Amino acid sequence: IEPLRHANNVLCAEHYSWPLYSEDGGKVLSSSGVPVVPSGSLKDVPLDATVILVGGADILQCYSPTMVKWLRHIAVRVGMVGGICTATRVLAEAGLLDGHRATIHWEMRESMREAFPRVELTDSLFEIDRNRLTCAGETASTDMVLNLLLSEHGKNVAAAVAAQVLHGRVRSPE
Repeated sequence: IEPLRHANNVLCAEHYSWPLYSEDGGKVLSSSGVPVVPSGSLKDVPLDATVILVGGADILQCYSPTMVKWLRHIAVRVGMVGGICTATRVLAEAGLLDGHRATIHWEMRESMREAFPRVELTDSLFEIDRNRLTCAGETASTDMVLNLLLSEHGKNVAAAVAAQVLHGRVRSPE
């Protein structure tokens, strides 16, 4: 979220927003125990959105068949779908990464390789493959967003945002 907030400042316009949603619109707890109050439920996600799932500890216990079904439905309607950290696993469960390059937090890499052989799993910080985005963890999400900003707005904007978030430079996936 922070790189997007800074991008809006650098661009002097609100190009990006980040409403948060939960399955039923109810409050959820982050892996660190911080309560997150969403803007709405999955039925409220606009069709012009980029949908990014946020993973964390115990991801295998934190998603439902309803979520997987919704992901399959929304993936053909929105521009991009992505997963941060362990959320890559949920995208794979939905079949959205078959034939795509993807990455996941190193703790889940081997089990992911075994469970989803049709996913081209890499050891990269992040992967942007067509309309799928995945990254290996929290810091890698900043790298992924900086690369998206580089593609969309150019080197100067990406460098300015990297400086604002004290990231130093725009890192490649490797």
